[in-house]
Amino acid sequence: MSGLEAERTGEETESGCVRDYGVMEALGYVSVQRDEYFRERFGNRGLSERVTAHLESARGLFLMCRIPAVCRITAAVLERLLSDSTAGGGVEMPQTLTEVYCHLLAQAENYSRDLILKMAGLAFVHLEEGVPLFREQELIGRGIAPDDASSFSSVFLEGHGALGERTYVFSHPSLLQYFAAVHVFDEWRRRDMNILEMDECRERKRLIEEHGKGWYMFEYSSDDCSPDEGDGTAVLFDVLKSAVRRVCRAGSGGQLDLFLGFLLGITQQPCQGLLQGILGWEPGPGGLPNLGGVKKIAAHVHRRIRKLYSAPERCIGLVYCLSEMHRNGLVEEVCAAGQSSGAPPAGRLGPVHCSELAYELLTSEQVVDELDLGAYDVDVREWQRLAPVLRNCRSAVMTLRECDADRWCETIASVLRSANSPLRELDLSCSFLADRGLERLCDGLASPHCQLEALRLASCLPEDCGASRLCAALSQPTGTLLTLDLGCNALGDAGVERLCAGLTSPRCSLQRLGLSGCRVTDRGCASLALALRSNPSRLRELDLSYNHVGDMGVRALSAGLEDPACKLQKLLLRECNLTGGCCGDLASVLRSPHSELIELELRDNDLQDSGVKALSAGLEDRSCRLQTLGLSGCCVTESGCAFLASALQSNPSHLRELDLSYNHPGDSGVRALSVGLEDPSCKLEKLLVDHGGPDRNTPGLRKYACRLSLDPNTAHRQLQLSEGNTRAALLHEEQPYPDHLERFEGVHRQALGGEALSRARCYWEVEWSGKVDVGVTYRGIRRKVPEEAPEMTYECGLGWTGGSWIVSCSVEGHAVCHRHRYTATPAPPSSSRVVGVYLDWLAGTLSFYSVSSGMPSLLHTVRTAFTEPLYPGVVLVGYGSLVRFCQA
Repeated sequence: MSGLEAERTGEETESGCVRDYGVMEALGYVSVQRDEYFRERFGNRGLSERVTAHLESARGLFLMCRIPAVCRITAAVLERLLSDSTAGGGVEMPQTLTEVYCHLLAQAENYSRDLILKMAGLAFVHLEEGVPLFREQELIGRGIAPDDASSFSSVFLEGHGALGERTYVFSHPSLLQYFAAVHVFDEWRRRDMNILEMDECRERKRLIEEHGKGWYMFEYSSDDCSPDEGDGTAVLFDVLKSAVRRVCRAGSGGQLDLFLGFLLGITQQPCQGLLQGILGWEPGPGGLPNLGGVKKIAAHVHRRIRKLYSAPERCIGLVYCLSEMHRNGLVEEVCAAGQSSGAPPAGRLGPVHCSELAYELLTSEQVVDELDLGAYDVDVREWQRLAPVLRNCRSAVMTLRECDADRWCETIASVLRSANSPLRELDLSCSFLADRGLERLCDGLASPHCQLEALRLASCLPEDCGASRLCAALSQPTGTLLTLDLGCNALGDAGVERLCAGLTSPRCSLQRLGLSGCRVTDRGCASLALALRSNPSRLRELDLSYNHVGDMGVRALSAGLEDPACKLQKLLLRECNLTGGCCGDLASVLRSPHSELIELELRDNDLQDSGVKALSAGLEDRSCRLQTLGLSGCCVTESGCAFLASALQSNPSHLRELDLSYNHPGDSGVRALSVGLEDPSCKLEKLLVDHGGPDRNTPGLRKYACRLSLDPNTAHRQLQLSEGNTRAALLHEEQPYPDHLERFEGVHRQALGGEALSRARCYWEVEWSGKVDVGVTYRGIRRKVPEEAPEMTYECGLGWTGGSWIVSCSVEGHAVCHRHRYTATPAPPSSSRVVGVYLDWLAGTLSFYSVSSGMPSLLHTVRTAFTEPLYPGVVLVGYGSLVRFCQA
């Protein structure tokens, strides 16, 4: 077998020693370079394609072949195997790097068993010492003739030190770790010895002498070993467990990952079959040794991964080690799902899955178009395992919804500061982001290297936090940010005023701004109007939904919209407490020759027919360019439809979409609009009139009122239901409910409604006393905590899971909770003992209200994509607490 090429680097120190001698240049191959190398080496296109096809089927090996030296060794081994196969040998192709190196030894026919074992022993000593360089005297001391080492050219390279002496080094550091693993396994096979444990016994005694046995037992759990072990004999599980323990204590550099991977890989049948003949191991029953500890070690590695919260890099290293045992778990599922989407399988990701996912994403050669980590149910404690993914971001879009973003903002900022980062969109919605974290994030945005175009921070910022820092980021001369979503943050008018200082900067490039649910009033609208009139104003879209804008706020905005400098094209004003009184100002905007408005959303405002009449005066003007108009839930009847039909006839060339759902147009109103659609000059393409009826004329959210009750089969035994299951009280005594699979048990005293909520909009009110939670959940929430997994309590409580949302109510105030993270809400009137819940499933919005004297006051709005029907739910926290579904 011919020697392998290798590049070596070295630096001579003043003392004459060579530093880093023999360390490989880890430049790395990309796919094109690797394929080109195979074509040049084999000179046979068919053979090179067979090699590439095999490597692609063996993912772990394929990834390791990024390293040029490993690629060369693998190519040499596969070339020999394919040659033997062509000659009728019928050999099995290696699937892991361990198997490749075992084949390398099997193909080294000129080297004796004694030489291989001596080299393995020397490799183990140098791995322990952390020194890759061998000197001639060391070889002689081990009984290795220098000429024999020189002839070991397939894995060993010869050089000369600063003083002219002969020195040796493995052609790649992975070979050092492989031979060391062979030595450890050989010591167990031949002498039943755990040489790793023998070294650790001495270290344990020293630690016990220094700190005491109690400290030792605290530091080294029962999963590892007992201080009384170490008599020299061992089973294989003990050997492998000792190696795992060393890797976990080796820091975050991954120096021993390959060593452990090789040791685990050697235990597998393909490697045992190869090494048994080479090294003279006595065969066990069936020709192979009894390796009973192998299955146990995989479970042990999983346990260690779960424990390593503070060392995510170590977790990823352990996942690699499992892949050498052909145990890839989620890694293979992710590959099967399609890496280009960055989408691992749906469902809850535990600690092992998170580490496997991080390994998969870090080792992928592709730049992921979109990485949506927020789509999976990941516990807050597990986000740390995904931190290496952030540090090595190779995605254009990254979604980290509902994570502890404040802890990772420095990492995120470093990604933004990277000159070659592909990151263009970042979504941190519904995450925890304090002032310090926002400061670091804005530092990243201010970097001249930052290429971020879209930033979503909905429901991220604490009250009075962030507007000034974001203002400074928007004013950067190199700013590339085009989209900023700050929805559902308590900015208030003061925060909007500070933000507008950045919007008016000539350096600001922002085109889309989301301020829904930010407690903006007419005062904040006046500040935004000034920003819209700034020259130049680049803002194209503005979302002010779920704010108390009012008619005065619209008047202020209209002054900005009519200014020639304003370029706004899309204005969203859903549920902004508007009446028909604002429609005259909006009509003036539509008639303005300077207005560029093409989309206007006015859903869930009580405009009524009088408002629609005023608005139609603007729609019928030839200057109006509006293409999309949303009037869903605006109390429009057939009279209002007639005004709209007339406007379409007068100016039929622009409006494309008209939403009149959840109104009461009646048959005559629908007919009037349909006649306009028949006009060949009418450009209307989409007309929505669904979910109509007389009840839709009810003012406010009560037009969506629904009758709800609790399902007695779900009620906790300490909940007493009455009044047709619309009332629940928490008692000390358990109720004589029959057993049922749907019933909640344990510490969460709660119940679900019997009606599935989806598609249609729903609003209901709940009267409460004491301390209660009111909200919604997916049906699949756990009903009780498994006895074997008490830590899963959080998966049973409403508001504690990724599929449930609640508002907590007590005399101290209200707070919205999701994934066990609480968000403060505005203080409701002290007399309020009623909460309202509004669900628009299709739009992905869930709003909570405090209701006083029949008037709902918005507490908080959740924006998300619901994936299955929701069920109303209640939780009674304190004894004597009660809830009752009201007739809204």
